[in-house]
Amino acid sequence: MNRKQRACVVAGFFLLVLSLLFVPTHPYRSPLVRYSFLFTGQGSSIDFARLFAEWVLIALGQGGSSTC
Repeated sequence: MNRKQRACVVAGFFLLVLSLLFVPTHPYRSPLVRYSFLFTGQGSSIDFARLFAEWVLIALGQGGSSTC
């Protein structure tokens, strides 16, 4: 693995960690989505569908990038 490929893998891993630390949440009885730190949810429910979509887009972006 060359330097450019390694940088792409590290960037993808960094994006996955960030998306896991700052998860999309729905505040109580609200259709709006906001992003909050994972450990300070304060009664909000995690939007797992949006989180999964983020992971898929990150994987597609990293895997389908022709520059990596």
